[in-house]
Amino acid sequence: MQWLLYISGLIRYGRYAMPFDAGSRFAPIAGRDISLTAAKIFTDPAKHAGQTYVLTGPAEYSHEELAAEVSRVLGKDLEFEHVTVSTFLHLIGIGDGLPKLKHFEAVTIDQQEGRLAGISDDAPTIIGERLATVEEFINELRALFELEYKAA
Repeated sequence: MQWLLYISGLIRYGRYAMPFDAGSRFAPIAGRDISLTAAKIFTDPAKHAGQTYVLTGPAEYSHEELAAEVSRVLGKDLEFEHVTVSTFLHLIGIGDGLPKLKHFEAVTIDQQEGRLAGISDDAPTIIGERLATVEEFINELRALFELEYKAA
């Protein structure tokens, strides 16, 4: 879900731009859920030795569907906008150095090939509780996605 933080500045001004195909599917997971899963594994490493876990969020979205969900939660019109990786890096202000460019291009390919699609119950099983939803994530960090209004 932290991908949404990359574009929070764009979202504040009504844009939802990503370098990923509109129909590419993935199940965003909150960083806190990944951290909690890792912490649980580290508290009992013998139990998890040799295991491979797939950590996904609780719901799968296309990028177009995720834009619609963010739009719904924030109550603003956000349509998915596909941009190139170079344009994306420029829009979010992190430059387009070769390592960043290659990373985002690789993620784009992974999504196109369906490598990030699907939902796993590994994280909620390990931590023993449900994972954060996109709505909860947005609401917890709402100030990052909304324009601040100052009274005159």
